[in-house]
Amino acid sequence: MQGSGRAGRGGAENVYRSIADFAATGRAAIKYRGETLEYSDVAARARRLAAHIASVCGTDKSPVVIYGHKDIDMIPCMLGVSLSGRAYVPVDTSFPESRLDAIIGQLEPKLVIDFAGGLAGDDYVVLNGDGLERALTAGRVPDGDLVPPDSGICYIIFTSGSTGAPKGVGIRHRNLKAFLEHFNPLFSIGDGPHTVLDAFSYSFDLSVGYIYPALCNGYALHVVDRRTIEDIPVLFEDLANSGAEIVVSTPSFIEMCLNSARFDRSVLPLVSRFIFCGEALRGGCARKIMERFPGAKVINTYGPTETTVLVTAVEITAEMVGSGRSLPIGRPLGDTLLRIVDEDGRAVPDGAEGELQIIGRSVGAGYFNRPELTARAFFEDAETGLSGYATGDVGYNADGLFYYCRRRDSQVKLNGYRIELGDVENNLLRLPYISSASVLPVYDGGRVVRLAAFVVPRAGAPTSGRGLRLAIKRDLAKLMPGYMIPGTVTVLGALPINDNGKLDRRALSELLYPS
Repeated sequence: MQGSGRAGRGGAENVYRSIADFAATGRAAIKYRGETLEYSDVAARARRLAAHIASVCGTDKSPVVIYGHKDIDMIPCMLGVSLSGRAYVPVDTSFPESRLDAIIGQLEPKLVIDFAGGLAGDDYVVLNGDGLERALTAGRVPDGDLVPPDSGICYIIFTSGSTGAPKGVGIRHRNLKAFLEHFNPLFSIGDGPHTVLDAFSYSFDLSVGYIYPALCNGYALHVVDRRTIEDIPVLFEDLANSGAEIVVSTPSFIEMCLNSARFDRSVLPLVSRFIFCGEALRGGCARKIMERFPGAKVINTYGPTETTVLVTAVEITAEMVGSGRSLPIGRPLGDTLLRIVDEDGRAVPDGAEGELQIIGRSVGAGYFNRPELTARAFFEDAETGLSGYATGDVGYNADGLFYYCRRRDSQVKLNGYRIELGDVENNLLRLPYISSASVLPVYDGGRVVRLAAFVVPRAGAPTSGRGLRLAIKRDLAKLMPGYMIPGTVTVLGALPINDNGKLDRRALSELLYPS
């Protein structure tokens, strides 16, 4: 049996049935450090774990925490928790202990699956080590079709909260189905076997954007962990041997790779498309990919965690890159609606900036046990009766394409002037000798006293050190008012990225405020 590919073509079929369809093909599903799980392994392990969870938890339907980092059985565990009718909550081992404790404290789980080892909770059962291995491999595979309810929560991903406490975003099974239906036409490259790069923490929802589409299409996931990413020569060797044809990534991760002139088709010889999500894609990054990976598609997308990974997409063209404008985030996928509204919630004319609202079937269930916070951001759309989400992102619509401008809260006030940090960053990137840049406000007594720029020069920059800093300030003065020019410029070999592949602004802040 070659696998029906039902979900691969339509995207709306049940993901668990799709995995079972491919179980008879002998195809690889997950490849990690020389180990391989076939689809039959994934299906059997997930079903065994579901049965074990039911025996341990009984009628308790509280979410199940999965604590680990890229272990080969993490994905079967996610599926197994879902098949048991419970939400899974991926927590990466890079999370500080205080954050893990805060998440567990909010969830009050009956069960925690611990790949890292060492957890010992008085209020929950820990499944790890030999016990976890037995649950995945030695238990009986239950008969019948295990199908979680569409209205049930599939997963909860915790993001940063403005109060400092993490907030858990709940995504239903039906939201995930809608995402797969909308996204698959962009993702699918035909019947497999094909390989998809898996390089991001499972606690980051970008990983959802390739795990489930890959499994629904019968593709293999090539897993890359943190240790590999931290060693560029090892990373490039691993990528060259991966066979990866689809890369779903943040711009920051690819920009880090592009800082090396070696990052080209010798590293990813088979790649057919780069799909960007999680951050704004800059024209310089897209241009370099087009130059180094001729023939590969560059697809830009947009979507908050709250609306199931992404809701828009567009293939970036050379004309878009050369236009001098910011790159579009695309058109709504499927039957998703995007609206641009003013502060009173009224639609604005095309070309005018306003807040992006997302309405559709992929809009999630809200924040776990945070009804007041949910009520502030989620709503029922009066026109369609569908769920909506107010993103807090500012954008505009022009000629049928949507554009992202900034967060509503990315504006700072310095000496009475309102300054958009993204505006300063974009002007830094206009300097021909700057490869990457980020700008942070510097506070003193709760007031912004200056801007601090962090830059990565291009190879062969005409000057370095103090000379480079002086050149930056001199050339910025030709592009923007003096009050917008950063007071300090720090030159780095690369901008730091976090385990989610995004720019690590906390690491930059620590350079400003060393402990």
